[in-house]
Amino acid sequence: MHLKYLTPGMKYSKVIWLVLLTATMVSSCSVNRFIPPDKKLLKKYEVRYVGKKSDVIDNSEVKAYLKPRANRSFLGTRYSLYLYYLSTVHKGKFYSWLNKKLGEDPVYIDQCDPDRIARNMQRFLSYSGFFNANISYQIKGNKKKSKIIFNITLGMPYVIDSVNYQIADNTIKKFIFNDTANSLVKPGNIYNAYTLDDERTRITDFLRNKGYYYFNQNYVLFKVDSNLSTHHLNIKTVITNRNIPDPLKLGSFIELPHYRYFVKEVEVIPDYNPTKYQIYKPFEHEIVFFGDSTYKYTYLLHMPVPRFKVKAFDQAIKIKQGLPYSSVDVQETYRRLFAMPIIKTATISFDTTQMGSDAEGNKYMKARIQMATGKLNFYSIDGVLTNSSGDPGVRGNLTIANKNIFRGAEFFRVRFNGGFEAQSISATDSISNGDNNNFFNTFEAGVDASLIFPRFVSPIPFRRFSQKYHPTTNITFGYNYLLRPNYSRNSTNLLLGYSWHKNTKIRFIFSPVNFNYINVNPTPEFQEILDQETNRRLKEQYSDHLIAGLNFSMVYDNQKIKTSKSFDYVRLDVETSGNLLYLTQKALNLQMTNNEYYRFMGIRYSQYVRINIDYRHYFHLNTEGQIIAFRGLAGAGIPYLNSNEIPYEKAFYAGGANDMRGWRFRTLGPGGYSGSTDYERTGDIQLETNIEYRFPIYSFLKGAFFTDIGNIWSYNSENYPNGQFNLKTFYKQLAVDGGFGLRFDFSYFIFRLDAGIPLRDPAYPDNERWRFGNLRFNQFIINFGIGYPF
Repeated sequence: MHLKYLTPGMKYSKVIWLVLLTATMVSSCSVNRFIPPDKKLLKKYEVRYVGKKSDVIDNSEVKAYLKPRANRSFLGTRYSLYLYYLSTVHKGKFYSWLNKKLGEDPVYIDQCDPDRIARNMQRFLSYSGFFNANISYQIKGNKKKSKIIFNITLGMPYVIDSVNYQIADNTIKKFIFNDTANSLVKPGNIYNAYTLDDERTRITDFLRNKGYYYFNQNYVLFKVDSNLSTHHLNIKTVITNRNIPDPLKLGSFIELPHYRYFVKEVEVIPDYNPTKYQIYKPFEHEIVFFGDSTYKYTYLLHMPVPRFKVKAFDQAIKIKQGLPYSSVDVQETYRRLFAMPIIKTATISFDTTQMGSDAEGNKYMKARIQMATGKLNFYSIDGVLTNSSGDPGVRGNLTIANKNIFRGAEFFRVRFNGGFEAQSISATDSISNGDNNNFFNTFEAGVDASLIFPRFVSPIPFRRFSQKYHPTTNITFGYNYLLRPNYSRNSTNLLLGYSWHKNTKIRFIFSPVNFNYINVNPTPEFQEILDQETNRRLKEQYSDHLIAGLNFSMVYDNQKIKTSKSFDYVRLDVETSGNLLYLTQKALNLQMTNNEYYRFMGIRYSQYVRINIDYRHYFHLNTEGQIIAFRGLAGAGIPYLNSNEIPYEKAFYAGGANDMRGWRFRTLGPGGYSGSTDYERTGDIQLETNIEYRFPIYSFLKGAFFTDIGNIWSYNSENYPNGQFNLKTFYKQLAVDGGFGLRFDFSYFIFRLDAGIPLRDPAYPDNERWRFGNLRFNQFIINFGIGYPF
């Protein structure tokens, strides 16, 4: 915090103490005094371009050759290196252990080899088309530290003038010529040897998907003819035939075309166990493919009682009898099989011996799909300590599951859960709580059951749709009981949903049945408070309500696992409720209650539409874990006809561990509302932006600086004065916070601590909303969370 922002209310002695403490810590962790006289520490590398840098050169790939890396620093201090030096001065097990766990050996300038680094970068630039690139370096620094500066002059790149082909096999030639539009090597592009490697892989994969089972990258060559004066070059793509030893002439070879293989038979063994003697009975089975024909398969089922129905894997198997071998179909079959919980391992093999050939010389092969299954039933018991918006608690779960409940690879799970929580006591809670001083004042218990089918389940089978998109069907039922000091709540939900992938990046989720019934029983004392409450939304929060509608979601995610490439994530959610009930009751001309609304099962049901979009972009600054993460949220819920307010469960909120971290859970907004309330604040509209700079500190410990900008609003100011959304003034009511977070990333488990403080609070008058001059350390809000916030 800058000194000019400290208020007179803060004692100067504390300020001086804080400044002195910080200066002492930084100076005490300085490593300069430990550096030997004859050594210089590598401070950093710099890469500078003389002239204009080409857009085709990725600077992060150039910097990948800068090794060894300089010692890590955090906020200008090399703590890990300091711990190393500390262990050399103070002998003992503790300092040795500290250095082993957190220390880092020094990187001196004489350990670096600038000439080797320059040669490696030169080779990379040559492979990228800059054959005449020049790299020089210089070392600058003081007596203790130095940096190495590399100066790169790229020069003129070599450009591809023409691309030709030399293909001995006429059948392969036809395939390649019909696919030139997908080639990665095109005239006009800058030459790149790495692109040639990618093109070699692409051609190999393309031909293997056309039936060339034994084709590999060794059959694809590139001949490059360059013109030094014009900086242009010609590329000839060469695909050679097979060479086999000549049986009649020692040391000679015979050139033959490549064999193309067609699948003649497909054998499926769903319950294969190589360690046991098993008796199988063959069954002939047909599978109908989307936009295609019907194909035959031979199933070998374990006797005397088959564990699976023959149609259990119709949706998973993509290898087709009578068609050319395709590695894509093999990989897709693997992916779909491993998506089924019952499948432990799967092996797909091909037999090409003594399978015969057709009149055109194409060879036949036999495919065998062997699946080993895991345990059919399992159960788990677990307990966990929770922290919900600062309220501690304890929960337990008992889960029982069956992975093949109907012998069709269906997954059935029942989960019993319960727990206690010490929630903060508000003024309304204290009225009902009386003299009860128990630490845990909230009890929750419930049960939910889910049944997942690895196919599309509906009155109409949609078999071809299932084959193409691999949908799953999810049927879920749940009941939950919640007991708080001022009320109890019973909630029942029923869901029927479908999920499928359009491709590797786009996924759809559709739930045509989403039924949720909430029954609330306030205590007599709390009911008196509700009767006097004028906020209609708060009153409906503690009354019985019913949601009966449908949901639709689309998810786009172009992240590539195990890479450090930037990527995007987009999720669109659309939800409606009450439309079918309202239209039916309207058509039947049923009587409204008080001429205002309809009831179903004696309860006024909700009718609304809710739209929410979540966009995220993750920009990887380098391969060392430095990331700028951005998220934008926008959502709105509109009640109509049978409802005046959207349900409390569907309303938007701001504040907490995952959004506006400078405010406690659901305490921000709506808009410029400045009143006090014991209830959680909700709204009809949400706009929010979050930005994080994430960086590694050491090993599993990572850090982040963040800022959150946003708020929620209502459609009217009846419930929350000054909380109404106005297109002309809403930007003036945007809240801003900032802070720092620690993330403990153990790969399989991540938890974090974020400290956020309000920088702009719309609850204050217009000229007082920026809070820099009134910041206090005790205003930081500490949020505990599991996983990253987004």
